[in-house]
Amino acid sequence: MPMKSEVVRGLGFAVVAGSLVALSGLFGTGTLNLPVAWLYWTGLIGLGVWIGAAISVQIEPLLRPMPWMLQWLTYSVAMTVPMFGFVTVAQALIGYPIPLEGFISAGFKVWVVTAAITGIRMRDRGRRREGAPPAAIQEASLHEEDTQAEPGLPSAALPAPVLRRAKPELRGAKLLALSSEDHYIRLHTDQGEDLVLLRLSDAIGETGDLEGLQVHRSWWVAKDGIASITKRTEGGTITLTSGAEAPISRRSMAQVKEAGWLDA
Repeated sequence: MPMKSEVVRGLGFAVVAGSLVALSGLFGTGTLNLPVAWLYWTGLIGLGVWIGAAISVQIEPLLRPMPWMLQWLTYSVAMTVPMFGFVTVAQALIGYPIPLEGFISAGFKVWVVTAAITGIRMRDRGRRREGAPPAAIQEASLHEEDTQAEPGLPSAALPAPVLRRAKPELRGAKLLALSSEDHYIRLHTDQGEDLVLLRLSDAIGETGDLEGLQVHRSWWVAKDGIASITKRTEGGTITLTSGAEAPISRRSMAQVKEAGWLDA
């Protein structure tokens, strides 16, 4: 599964990068014995990888149109803020607290390490994307499968086109929803779930004639996939027929009401 490989890749990166930085003795960790310094840096970098994935989900749609260099700078600065907080706590725990007059210098060092790690991770993702089948080949493959659809069926009765990207056992399923997870889309169906490497906007474009709405920046829901809707003070929650729950943002609640979903 793509997500499993992402987790394994992130853990492996934390171990390798943590080992290299531990040998550098940065922030006074050179006075610690090597196993403690290794745990210190591997733990911090592993935490950084996890925080980076969370931040990426939030800001990637805004950064996608920007040049790579600007994306890298924005990611690294956004990462530096929480990481500096964790480094400050970690330094106090190992007996080397950062003095007030050294905050600017320490913050810069944290940014340097964070920027280097962020750049490496972004390049790695870029190379893996380039290794994926070109869009033209994927589209040709999808078009070829289109010609094999059962004749006589109305288009609304056919599986959503995006499901042709799913594992074979889900390609004839009923699409309930789409949710964004980092660089992947989770396909929610009445027969299970799958992850595919795709942007949410592109996945929504492949839902065909299904009636649905993007109810959150990371969720699209098909009308026929709704079991119930719960209104909250701000926004709400959609429970899918599969049992999964999709959030409705405060801004999207007006669209949900206008579509008549609450009345239904």
